[in-house]
Amino acid sequence: MKIERLLAIVTYLLNRDVVSGKDLAEKFEVSERTIQRDIESINLAGIPIISIRGSNGGYKILDNYRLSKQTSTEKDLEWIMLALNSLNSVMEDKNISNTLEKMKSIGNSKVSPNITVDFGVAKENKKVVEFIKIIENAIFNKRKIEFSYINAENYATVRIVEPISLKYKWYSWYLVAYCTEKKQYRIFKLLRIENLKKTNLQYENTHEDNPNLFDDLMNNDKRKPIDIVFRCNKGISTAVSEYMPGVRFTEMAGDNYKGELTVFESERMWFAFLLSFGADIEVLEPEHLKRRLVEHSRKIISKYEIPDI
Repeated sequence: MKIERLLAIVTYLLNRDVVSGKDLAEKFEVSERTIQRDIESINLAGIPIISIRGSNGGYKILDNYRLSKQTSTEKDLEWIMLALNSLNSVMEDKNISNTLEKMKSIGNSKVSPNITVDFGVAKENKKVVEFIKIIENAIFNKRKIEFSYINAENYATVRIVEPISLKYKWYSWYLVAYCTEKKQYRIFKLLRIENLKKTNLQYENTHEDNPNLFDDLMNNDKRKPIDIVFRCNKGISTAVSEYMPGVRFTEMAGDNYKGELTVFESERMWFAFLLSFGADIEVLEPEHLKRRLVEHSRKIISKYEIPDI
């Protein structure tokens, strides 16, 4: 519908500086002439869009214009409420609760969302929840933080960093920060942090807003990755995908799947998941992982040997 496209154009322009007519036409899958007519309609509705000429020209909403209730549909507000409620289930932040109250005043507070998402499990433990609050405050005030960090090899170091952002991924919280000792951006798993405290030291560096920084750092991770190949029954493939995200399945003869997964060898969670599936999974490659599973299983058995009755 045209009205939905007009609202979408307004939102798109609000989130950007100058957008060419060609880019808008490609984005909304209409002709440039249609975009021109849409812009005229938006201007007539009282939303100030200016046209900028030149090689870098295009359309731009005046800086003093802000999104209001009139340009948001009830469904838009419902999705925003869903996102805030989901975040509130893990962050335990009064500011989020205050924002929720404001959003209710904008929309219909009696609307009951038909989708709910509870990330309560992401809280991990009280320590991590408290660390999130400290780190969030440090980021806002541009203050360095200090902590002890225990890596996957159980080696502990003391770090002073300039925190950049928090990221929840793979069932864990991560801190993206600039390490003042290494002079590099690094990723720290919150569960491995101890004795965290905010300092009074201000940032010494200016950090660009890079939403891809976490993924860039992960792609440059120098930890040793290994490729695992295993066989499992099709009946447990859903459970395997749930606990080991990233598994790639292909069909094998019979009622089996071949699973392939790339992991960091120093991490422990994937190994624990493999053990938890017991005989329902058979590792085919690599050979050293098969030996490791056998040795680990023997140690477990030796702890619980029960004489024949």
